[in-house]
Formats: sequence, structure tokens, C-alpha cells
Amino acid sequence: MGKRSSKVNSPKNKARKNNSLKKSTVQALFYLSAILWLLYAVYIVLDMSAVKNTGMSVIAVAFFLVVNAGAMLASGIFIMKVQKWTYYFALGVAFLNVLLTLTGLVDYFFVIALILDLLILLVLFGLRKSYQ
Repeated sequence: MGKRSSKVNSPKNKARKNNSLKKSTVQALFYLSAILWLLYAVYIVLDMSAVKNTGMSVIAVAFFLVVNAGAMLASGIFIMKVQKWTYYFALGVAFLNVLLTLTGLVDYFFVIALILDLLILLVLFGLRKSYQ
């Protein structure tokens, strides 16, 4: 019984369990970000429609916000696969989203999105060795 318990609590198993927790955390953060951007897209479309701003501008804004939400969703799905490209895809999406969020208006939504994106990057940097 003593040998078995030492294997279960080995440093390698602890690291694997810790990486699994980090992957689940970053996946949940990506999903949360996707939901946030999708809700923001709905809000912007409704807001633009309320001020009689119709046409291509509404479609373009909605399109780019939905694409951003889709990229976040895809990153959340792909990050569970332990392949190098999935890590770099998720890292690129998160980094690009930070840059784009910094160009947005200064309001609560963009501050929340920026904090969420920075948390995603922080957890992703901790997972770097798992994808090498």
C-alpha cells in the first residue's frame, strides 16, 4: 500500500493534475469571454438599431463581434488538445483580443474584457511547457 500511495502523489502526477486544472480554467475563461462578446454584439446591434443606425454599419459591427466570440469559443475548444498549434492559436487569439480591447472605448465592458483577456494570457503562459 505504501508504494501505491507514493505513485499517486508523485510530483509528475501533481504537475499533470495542475495542468489539467489550468486547462479547464483557461477553457472556462475562453467560454466566458465568448459569451461576453456575443452578448455585447447583441447589445450593440440593438443600440445601433434604436438610434436608427441601420445598414452595413450594423452588419459590419455585428460580424466582427461575432467573429471575435467565435475565435474565443474555438480557442476554448482547441486548448484541450495537447498540440503545439492549439496553444499558439489560443495565445494569438488572446493577445490580439488584448490589443483590440485596448483600442476600444473606456467603459465597464472593455475593462472587464481586458481583465479577462489578461487572465487568459496569464494562465496560457503557465501552460507553455505542456504544449512543447
